[in-house]
Amino acid sequence: MTFTWFILIVLCGLANLVFSLAILRELTAGGVKVGYFEIRWHIHRHFKAYKEITREKYGRIGIPYYGYLGSLFLLILFVGLFFLSLRIPG
Repeated sequence: MTFTWFILIVLCGLANLVFSLAILRELTAGGVKVGYFEIRWHIHRHFKAYKEITREKYGRIGIPYYGYLGSLFLLILFVGLFFLSLRIPG
């Protein structure tokens, strides 16, 4: 079961990366100056700008915003379950 949690952690991490790159692409198209390294580690700083840009452009908040938050939640959940599965009984 531990291997399953590990695979799910990797998949959620990749999904999180894809969503953050989609957010980066939308921000750079909207004229916000952001570096690739910064977006991976400080993406939360740019949520407000991303929400404003997508609301103005599409009339709603973009799907990558919710995908990023959902994949981050699942990533944290799977890491917790991974560590619980490593616990030695007894």
